[in-house]
Amino acid sequence: MDNLPESTMNLLIGGIFGILSAIITALFNGIILWALKRDELMLKHRLDMLAKRQELLLKHQQEAKQKEKDQGKT
Repeated sequence: MDNLPESTMNLLIGGIFGILSAIITALFNGIILWALKRDELMLKHRLDMLAKRQELLLKHQQEAKQKEKDQGKT
């Protein structure tokens, strides 16, 4: 089997390196997107918990005001 011309070898090597770099880039991109999505879900959960806590506090304050009004009437 004869050796391939230099230009063909350069083209093959360039293609192989291009494919390898695309795979590595896709892996890094996937890891970064996974980490960002995990952080987004964690922060969304925290925000939901804070909203629920604030809603319960407001409800408690309204009940306390209602009790004060009821005690003031009697």
